[in-house]
Amino acid sequence: MDKVFIDSNIWIYALISTEELTQEDLIKHEICVSLLEVLYQEKIIVISTQVINEVHWILIRKYGVKDEDAKSKVDLGLLEISRLSIINKL
Repeated sequence: MDKVFIDSNIWIYALISTEELTQEDLIKHEICVSLLEVLYQEKIIVISTQVINEVHWILIRKYGVKDEDAKSKVDLGLLEISRLSIINKL
């Protein structure tokens, strides 16, 4: 399988604590976690620095996650299971 770029929305739904989600968002959470588990087994997940920054910002601003906890989620959730790809200017 080819590399798969995962956008920040997928990461956010996967990383948010379930008690903070509505029923509809809980379904999205479960789908996103399942998707990432399958892709991780293939070792093909790719992210960009922009996605890392967006996920960190959204966790802090929208969901009120403490900065240290947000950094931990980024380290363990994104960087641990994916490959960082540098996006060059065209």
